[in-house]
Amino acid sequence: GSSCELALYLDPEEAPVQQGSVAAGLVSASWVMGEEGRLWFQITSNGTAGYDLLQSVIDPEGPCQPDRFEPNETATTATLVEPGVHTWLRLCGQQDTDVFQVELDTFETLTVTTGHDLGMGYGDVTILAPDGVTTLAFELDFGSGLTTSALAETPGTYTVIIAPYAVDDRLTYDLALLVEGG
Repeated sequence: GSSCELALYLDPEEAPVQQGSVAAGLVSASWVMGEEGRLWFQITSNGTAGYDLLQSVIDPEGPCQPDRFEPNETATTATLVEPGVHTWLRLCGQQDTDVFQVELDTFETLTVTTGHDLGMGYGDVTILAPDGVTTLAFELDFGSGLTTSALAETPGTYTVIIAPYAVDDRLTYDLALLVEGG
């Protein structure tokens, strides 16, 4: 019975760039990003309201463009990232591989989760120990992403490889690198 409002922000300290509200049903808002950056959203209600949140990003038209972490296709060009959620990454074709590195302490668990639309291909995941050779986890993507984990037995830099399978032009995906324990 409460209304919901949705606001999109380019900067959470400034006015929203897009807003929408609804008393019952679906409220939507969209924004075309003119350049690389973040988009924040806020959902408010004048009372208690349950809701489901669906968000999507659409790639610009034209040929597949490298994502913001490129070049990161080998262990020597791997991108060192902080744990957390990294959204809208891209594999451009069957030959593109994304390689990330995460610093872990002893007995921390690294969980890697990917998500993507069905039918665009697959992104298999490998987690390597600090020696860069020993495979701690390997998981095949059979649909719209996957989740796999590995325990850090020693402190160091662990490598995560996202390898394409059956990717034609592009596979856009979200990546979450979660670290627990220690």
